[in-house]
Amino acid sequence: MPQFFRNLVGLLAPLLSCLSFSTPERPLITLHTSLAPPYQVLSKGALTGSSVETITCIFGKMNQPFDIEVVPWNRGVNYFKRGRTDGLFIAMESTELNVAGKLSDPLALEKWYWYFRDKDIAHRLSANPSIAIGAILSSNQHLWLTGRHYVIKNEVTETEQLLHLLAINRIDTFLADSRTFHEESIRFGVAPNQIFSRFSRYMPLGIYFSNDLLAKDPQFLALFNSLIPACSPLVMHLDSGEKAQLKQQSEWVLNLLNQDSTIFRSLHDSNKAISAPQYQHNDNLSGYIQRQYVDVFTLVSEITVYDLHGTTIASSGHSKGHKMTPSLTDLSLSTHRKGEITIMPIRFHHSTHSFQSAVHTGLFDSQTNTRIGTIVLGINVEKALTQD
Repeated sequence: MPQFFRNLVGLLAPLLSCLSFSTPERPLITLHTSLAPPYQVLSKGALTGSSVETITCIFGKMNQPFDIEVVPWNRGVNYFKRGRTDGLFIAMESTELNVAGKLSDPLALEKWYWYFRDKDIAHRLSANPSIAIGAILSSNQHLWLTGRHYVIKNEVTETEQLLHLLAINRIDTFLADSRTFHEESIRFGVAPNQIFSRFSRYMPLGIYFSNDLLAKDPQFLALFNSLIPACSPLVMHLDSGEKAQLKQQSEWVLNLLNQDSTIFRSLHDSNKAISAPQYQHNDNLSGYIQRQYVDVFTLVSEITVYDLHGTTIASSGHSKGHKMTPSLTDLSLSTHRKGEITIMPIRFHHSTHSFQSAVHTGLFDSQTNTRIGTIVLGINVEKALTQD
C-alpha cells in the first residue's frame, strides 16, 4: 500500500471506530397526554411529573427523540384512534385503544378510591342507576366504569369540576387516583374531613404506541418494556391504615402456621444440618402448604418457609411457575422477635397480573420459645383491602 493511503487510513481509523459504535438516532415521535398530577404536571411552563420523567429516562436510553403535546384526554384518545399521534399516556388497557395500538408494560401503579360526602353511599357502590356518578370524559376511570355498566350522570374534563359537582350535590361520588385527588383537593381547597373515601382497586398504567409506529419498528415495544425496570421500579408503599388492615387479614393464617406441627418438624430437621444449600425444595411440604393454606385462604397467593440457615425448604409458589417472595437480604431473618410482623411494599407481578405484598414473621418453638425459621405470605393486596 502506498505511503499516502497508509497515512490516510491511519488518520481516519479513530473516526471510523467511533462511527462503528455509535447508535443511529431514531426518527422523532410525537406523544399526547393530559395534565394529571402527579403523573403529568405543568410547572413554570414546562411539562414534568413522574410518568414524564420515566418516559424521558427510557427514551434517553433508547436514543429516541420525542415531543409531548398536552391536550384534553378525550381529544388525545380521538387523535390516537385516528392515527394522528405515535403514543398516548398514561393509560390503562382498553378495547377501544387496543384497536389503534399496543399498551406497554406498566409505568405506574394507581390506587383508585371512591370519593363521596354521604357515608351511606359507601354501602351502595355498585352499578346502581340511583347513584349519581361523575367522571372525566374518556379518562381511565370513565372507560373502566362504562365497561362495567355504571351509569355516568355527569361527564367533565378535569378533576376540579368533579370536586365542584360533589360540593354542590350534583353528583354522589366519583372514582379517582388517590394521588391525583390529593393534589387537586389541595389546589381546590377541600378540607380532608369534608370528603369520605373507600378503596376500589389498584390499576397498572402504561403508554400506548400506535400500530403504525410499531409496524415501522417491530422491536420498539420490546426494547421500551425492557428498560422500564431501570427507570420506574413498580413499588407502592402502604399507608398506616392499609398496613393495619393487611396485618389483621394476615394474622389468622400466621397463627395457624405457627401451630403447624408438620412445618415445625421439617424446620427442626433442616436446622440440624451444619450447613445447607440456599434452596433445598421439599415437594411434599410445599404440596401440603398449598392444600392446607393457599387453596383455602383466597387472600394468600403463596407461602414460603425458610430455616435458620436461610434455606428455602418449601414454597407453594414453586408449583405455580413463579416466585414473588423477597430475597433473604430483604427478610432480615435474624431480627424477628416473637409476634413481630413485617409488611413489604406493594409490587405488581406480571405472572399473576396482581398486586402483591410479602408479609413475613418468625416461627417460634412453643416449648423453648426460640426462633426456628421464617415464614413469608404472598398476599393479594387488592382482595385484602376490599374485604369488609
